[in-house]
Amino acid sequence: MIKINFATMTPKMFTVLYAMVVRPHLEYAVQIWSPYQQGLQNKLEAVQRRATKLVKGMKNLSYSDRLQSLNLMSTEVRRNRGDMILAYRIMSKKLDLGREIFSTPIGNSTRGHTAKLQKVRFKKDKRKYFFTNRVVNHWNGLPQRVIDLETVDAFKKGYDRIDNRGSTTR
Repeated sequence: MIKINFATMTPKMFTVLYAMVVRPHLEYAVQIWSPYQQGLQNKLEAVQRRATKLVKGMKNLSYSDRLQSLNLMSTEVRRNRGDMILAYRIMSKKLDLGREIFSTPIGNSTRGHTAKLQKVRFKKDKRKYFFTNRVVNHWNGLPQRVIDLETVDAFKKGYDRIDNRGSTTR
């Protein structure tokens, strides 16, 4: 639809149109249905990959260069970020789902932060990739200073400053 209606596109136009028209379709209820199969993840990424080529002068750049120059994240990074924001809202009681949906370890661990979660084992793959199991490793890897932030916006900013290993990137 964007390609048909706009002959040329500046980066600013693209980011506005993409955020309004395309991304809501890619991210609708993603915390519930987040694809765990690599083929499905690749299909979602391909939509964004193709869309970034619409911007004038970016067709010949690599995908990572296009993302960087447009200040976008890959769909996988956005899904993980969304998962962490939802987990934060639940764990900090900003969303009234109850922390009981997560399995918390018995006893105190001396490593990591104070809000550790524990994975639940399932016999079937059906439940292995549910939100409550999918976020555990990433959540447990967050530093205490990010977990302790007071507001959702502060958590988003703190989370964006760290990479997947918990070290500061900016």
